[in-house]
Amino acid sequence: MTMTDDRPPAIPCKEDPEAWFPNDSSNQLGQRIAAEAAYVCQMRCPILAQCRALAEQIRPTYGVWAGKDWGAA
Repeated sequence: MTMTDDRPPAIPCKEDPEAWFPNDSSNQLGQRIAAEAAYVCQMRCPILAQCRALAEQIRPTYGVWAGKDWGAA
């Protein structure tokens, strides 16, 4: 017998929000954290399109939204 999982897919930024909003994305560590978060967004996020639409509407000034580091220069 196989058990099915009826839970909705996990939203990565809700699992580890600090990774999506690094304190300083201007240094190497912050840039690496943001790049990894952006990759996870693009590969695993079940709401990527909705997140992208919201980010384009509100134009955040920091953090990774829909696979993009909005704080990068």
